Amino acid sequence: MGGGGTDLRAGFAAALRHRPDVIVALTDGQTPWPRRPPSRTVIGLFDRPGTWSEDSEYVPEAPPAWARLVQIGDRRVRIMIV
Repeated sequence: MGGGGTDLRAGFAAALRHRPDVIVALTDGQTPWPRRPPSRTVIGLFDRPGTWSEDSEYVPEAPPAWARLVQIGDRRVRIMIV
């Protein structure tokens, strides 16, 4: 499963060509982010639990500085709203 290679900068660029009102990206967070916030974007980030056995060295990238994070309960689910 997986293996890296995700780059949401390319995904945002492709989505923004269509001039959407909202972009929703579901990710584990381990990706390069655009330097500036894209327009009207909502991103769901789902942290992997500490018991993840596929890759014990897995450490997700920090969300970009331009993001506002909202934690939902104790389920380790974070929603990033831009």
